[in-house]
Amino acid sequence: MTEGSYSLIRSIPDPIRGEVFNIGIIAWNDEEYRIALNEDAAQRSVNQSPFLAKDAWVHYEQFFRDLLCPDGEFDREALNRFIAEPKGETLRLTKPAYVRLSDGPDAFNQRLDEIVKRLVRPVHRGGGSTTPVSELRSRLLRHLRSKAVHQNHAFSDTRSGVPRTCHFYANSGANIALDALRIDVSKASDAFERVDAEATKVADVLERNDLRYVVYCRSAEDEHHHFVTDRARKVLHSFGAEVVTSAEEASQLLERELEHQPVLLRS
Repeated sequence: MTEGSYSLIRSIPDPIRGEVFNIGIIAWNDEEYRIALNEDAAQRSVNQSPFLAKDAWVHYEQFFRDLLCPDGEFDREALNRFIAEPKGETLRLTKPAYVRLSDGPDAFNQRLDEIVKRLVRPVHRGGGSTTPVSELRSRLLRHLRSKAVHQNHAFSDTRSGVPRTCHFYANSGANIALDALRIDVSKASDAFERVDAEATKVADVLERNDLRYVVYCRSAEDEHHHFVTDRARKVLHSFGAEVVTSAEEASQLLERELEHQPVLLRS
């Protein structure tokens, strides 16, 4: 048995009312860390605010990545400083709690998912949903275990000088960065804002790094989302990214490149 730690990400959308929402989790052990925001919980929280922009929650995960992992390494001292002196009135972190982990190869992720399900994820009438990052992680588990693929890889050399983190990075000669972007949201403006932020990050990384940048855009199969997906593809392509629209396609691309076999992307 080993030990891990976690801190809940909490939102206080209206400081006057003081209602607190658990919207995500930051978890770590001696070898890895995770920052996971539950989008439904975060959006539901922001909707309770009389003054926050309705898309404010879109930036929360990146805020904590920039704060706690500026160089790709988890900064426990930065976490402790934020707990003691939060920045602003709407976001908080709980004091770290400790959990025991089994010795299985994916014990950390399994325990994290259990905590999120119990303390963070709201109940849905139609059942829960899996994030696109989780989709990819389950498909790439074999390569994550072998260290051929790394999660939360940071690029410190960027055009802006600001470190940027991709969800997955395939090394071993493949040299591919892979991000998962959820654009299956109800408002097109929310999806376009995510796409623009992703395009900015891609351009920032590619300016100083010789690699392929692939973005898995998860959308929905209807007329509205076809339009969103087409626009996302055009914008991301213009900034140098390659776009795939299924977790299967994204994982197969990485696997073939790791085996040094050519693969063609659908345009």
